[in-house]
Amino acid sequence: MKRIGIDIRCLMQSEYSGVSIYTYNLLIKLFEIDNQNQYILFYNSAQPVKVPDFPFSNVKVVAKKWPNKLLSLSMRFLQYPKLDKLMGGLDILFLPTWQFAAWSKSCPMVLTVHDLSSARYPKFYTRYGRLWHKYLVNPKRLFKKASALIAISNFTKEELVALYKTPAAKIYSVYNGLSEEYKLINDLEKLNKIKAKYNLPEKYIFSLGTIEPRKNIASLLEAVNILRQKNNFSVPLVIAGGKGWASDKVHRAFREQENVFYLGYVAEEDKAALYSQASLFVYPAIYEGFGLPPLEAMACGTPVITSNTSSLPEVVGQAGVLVDPYDVEGMSLAIEEVMNDQSLLDDLGNLGRVQSQKFSWEQCARETLDVFNSSTL
Repeated sequence: MKRIGIDIRCLMQSEYSGVSIYTYNLLIKLFEIDNQNQYILFYNSAQPVKVPDFPFSNVKVVAKKWPNKLLSLSMRFLQYPKLDKLMGGLDILFLPTWQFAAWSKSCPMVLTVHDLSSARYPKFYTRYGRLWHKYLVNPKRLFKKASALIAISNFTKEELVALYKTPAAKIYSVYNGLSEEYKLINDLEKLNKIKAKYNLPEKYIFSLGTIEPRKNIASLLEAVNILRQKNNFSVPLVIAGGKGWASDKVHRAFREQENVFYLGYVAEEDKAALYSQASLFVYPAIYEGFGLPPLEAMACGTPVITSNTSSLPEVVGQAGVLVDPYDVEGMSLAIEEVMNDQSLLDDLGNLGRVQSQKFSWEQCARETLDVFNSSTL
């Protein structure tokens, strides 16, 4: 039996996105399949905060009430307190994402790397964000100190080797999973409830993701606008996602462009119905370490157009239409061709469901457990 400590500070937020979705779903499945090891979860908040309940006999929680900024700065610059000591001594420390952390040299640390956009595309970050990633978080230091790294795609593993000269032998590729609730929804009552909640049109193209430059929503808006001007294309565009940085111009376009519906952040439990009612899902992101939304859409039987860059071709395989995210005319043409070909829409929907079945959180948990049990730790 091993004592495995897990830093769950990323779960202290009310709105979950990529990293928190990964962490929550992985831990639920990990605790379901492993009753041999002892898991100790750590979080810290000076204010009352809601974190998920993990009702498993081999899971306990260590919670502190220190000021978060003070704790982060202390761990970053003083290397104190040590997380493994706070959790009563550990055989392994697992960080589901990079953040400020300190641990004893004798304690092996496993770190999940979700993407390296801050190194590959620093232009997608504010000046403060670039400095924060490079010098404060300092991922290069974390990668070097980690006993093992989990990359959420083969692409991310290749990026670790290319950008940071990380030895491939210490990197394990473990795909993200897919929650079981992502499936085609046929329940008319549920569909109508979601339609009424968000005031959805009868037919629409859908996109989902934080509104920030890396997600490239501006290009999607431009591509759809080209269709409207050239071909009298009238299918509405529905976009969901929380507001990120440098998004004012895109939000202004939401208000000014006809037939564009912006939903804001949507709850996890509503997403399957939103995907299921869409005629097409378009995800024009420029850079992803994995890319959950296209996979979620495919599981719901929704045809997918996504970018031919980073990890996205790896995730969608042959089940989606790939476009250059910088080629707005090409994106526009792809949307037009797919929407005007019912046979292609049907084929993409069927292929997507098959492709999505290759990914599960249980498989992700089993492969993560294999890393914990590796003889190299």
